[in-house]
Amino acid sequence: MIQGPKEAIERFHIMILKDQVPGLPVEEPLKGERPDFVWPNVDKPLGIEITRLFKATPKGRRPMQMQESETTVTVQIARYLYEQRDLPNLDMRVVFGNSEIKKSDRASLANRLADTVQKSLPAPNSWVSFLNDLSDDSSLPEQISYLSIGRFDGLERNHWSVSDAGWVQEDFIDELQRRIDEKNKELPHYLKSCSRCWLLIVADGTGPSSFFDPSEDTKQHPYHSLFHRTFFMEAFTQKVIELNTAGNAV
Repeated sequence: MIQGPKEAIERFHIMILKDQVPGLPVEEPLKGERPDFVWPNVDKPLGIEITRLFKATPKGRRPMQMQESETTVTVQIARYLYEQRDLPNLDMRVVFGNSEIKKSDRASLANRLADTVQKSLPAPNSWVSFLNDLSDDSSLPEQISYLSIGRFDGLERNHWSVSDAGWVQEDFIDELQRRIDEKNKELPHYLKSCSRCWLLIVADGTGPSSFFDPSEDTKQHPYHSLFHRTFFMEAFTQKVIELNTAGNAV
């Protein structure tokens, strides 16, 4: 069976967990729905539910992860439009500003970005960069704050990416507990497919919305979890900690 991208990423997370935490079966788990993965053919069948952790959303704002997704898709569309023009392969990096980007903005913004890149091609084996000063004669769309374009021999395909910067949150007890609370409600459904269930909370670190590095207070805090074991994983550094929990299932 062909794995989708989401399943492949989740299996990678389980591989990290198996490397660091004893008690998981050697064989590959079966893909489930509720929970995400199950080992049915072991003593006391074991399931693992995987959920992602994001920073809290300020009131009146869209979730940060939605904005990150929109910027990534916009750049992918812009690259596709650029590639239809039979132009040199580029290493292009874009930094977006604080303006929110909606799905309805994608097409026009991607077209403007592709046009800007085409008009700004550097000489072979060189690069150019632009900082948007938001003046009326700026060549960059207002949603973009910085653009870097490299044109080098040996580039066999276009490398276009969004460069994100953001602060790393160290104290996130409330965020973890809210995520656990949401999954605690689902545990009775998970236990229909297994007799034990672990919860794995993942900060994937692919954008500022998931930049987490737990402080000692966050690590040592007693969380209320009904799962047999509860873990937090910072996937970028492959750091895994088992959370201190009370109220676990037996």
